[in-house]
Amino acid sequence: MDVTFRQMTDVEANLIISSCSDYDYSCFDDDHNEITIVKLINQDTSITFSAHGADDEVIGFVVTHFNNGVLYMAPALLDSYTGQGYGYGLVNDTIDFIQEFYEDDFIEIRVMLRHDAEKAIDLFQRVGFNICDESQSWVEMSIEV
Repeated sequence: MDVTFRQMTDVEANLIISSCSDYDYSCFDDDHNEITIVKLINQDTSITFSAHGADDEVIGFVVTHFNNGVLYMAPALLDSYTGQGYGYGLVNDTIDFIQEFYEDDFIEIRVMLRHDAEKAIDLFQRVGFNICDESQSWVEMSIEV
C-alpha cells in the first residue's frame, strides 16, 4: 500500500470526526486516560496528518506527539477501510513518514491501544512493536527506530 500524508485540514478533520460516530476509535492521553478522537485531534501538543490512498482519497489519519523524548503515534483507518488489509500498510507507511518528517528527534515510537483490541495488538506486533507496559484497560507498545 502506498499512503501519502499531509497535515490535516479542517475539512479533513470534520470528515474523519463525522465518520467516527459509528466506529470505536480508542485514544489515550499521556496519563493513559481514554479520550475521544476529537480531543486527541485538538490537543495543542499533537500534530495530526491525514492519510491518503489511491486517487488521493482520505483513508485514515495519524496523530503524533512527543512526551519525554518518545514519539507517540495514533494511526487509524476510517471504518470503510478496516478489515481489508490496509492496516499493516498504514502502520508501516506511518513509521516511514514520521521518521522522515521528524528526522532524528527520537529513537522510539510508542502506541497506546485498548487492552481488548486484539486485532490491533496483533497488527502492531507483526510490524515489530513489543508490549512495554499494560493495565486492565490499555496496552502500550513500542518499537525502536
